[in-house]
Amino acid sequence: MVLPFIAGVTSGIAVGFVGASFPFIAALLPSGVPLHERLALEVLAYGFGYMGLILSPIHACLIVSCSHFKTRVGDALLRLLPATALVMLGTLAWYALLQYALR
Repeated sequence: MVLPFIAGVTSGIAVGFVGASFPFIAALLPSGVPLHERLALEVLAYGFGYMGLILSPIHACLIVSCSHFKTRVGDALLRLLPATALVMLGTLAWYALLQYALR
């Protein structure tokens, strides 16, 4: 969860956090991991990477929106926290569903 989140914050784009963190995540998984567990971990990694992307101060959409509406990036990021919390809850729910319900 931490590696994709950091990659998302530092890159600001989805391709950046997926390309930077998913090869490490795939290499850390032992061979023979059941498909539902692999999918659950990938959902968890993508969700936290996406949260990092949304909270990135270098995300192009955030910069352009703040420029257009003449707001500060810090204020916009604070307003994004509740939505990011919902993404985290949804990610954890999908992880739990894939990890435990599909056994």
